[in-house]
Amino acid sequence: MDLFIPDIESSKYEEYYNKHRDIIIKEGYSISDRKIRGITYFQGEKENRVFVGDELWNTKDKIHLILFDIEREMYIILTPRHGLYAGHFATVGKRTVHMLKEYLFN
Repeated sequence: MDLFIPDIESSKYEEYYNKHRDIIIKEGYSISDRKIRGITYFQGEKENRVFVGDELWNTKDKIHLILFDIEREMYIILTPRHGLYAGHFATVGKRTVHMLKEYLFN
């Protein structure tokens, strides 16, 4: 699957992705180059799926980007109201989950 960001014109995907990735890097995070479409993971007995375009579990905002911080080993989940234009992003710590599967854009 090619890069997709909800509510953004397809011709602007790369520019939008790079702009927001760069902002997070400037805040001191070491973000990988992988373009992550989604992750599936278990936390305890519960299976969780987080994909670009889905609603964030606690806010119902559409997920625009999922980035991976190499140094902190955590996924950063960005929505327009959480991490992109206001508020703080959601995270999924790689160390707190098991059976993690990552899905990438082409």
